[in-house]
Amino acid sequence: MLTQDQTEQVVKILYTNYKVYKAMRRILPERIWFAQTERNPKKQCFLYAEDPDKKILRSFTFHDIRSLFLNSFMYLCDRDIQVFL
Repeated sequence: MLTQDQTEQVVKILYTNYKVYKAMRRILPERIWFAQTERNPKKQCFLYAEDPDKKILRSFTFHDIRSLFLNSFMYLCDRDIQVFL
């Protein structure tokens, strides 16, 4: 069960996983980092977040976030967005 503060911090994302399965996810963002992994060998930005529905922490690549919903606003993500560090 989420607290009132956590409920206000929930972000919804439309995410496509590595199996090309699209789903709406509710997340509580924790941190952002730039790295490469075994599954994602090209360096890119990741979002580390709690999934309150599955009660686990997981990583999401920015590249695979299709839409972002914040407090009833929707942001469409362009696949060609560049991240400059």
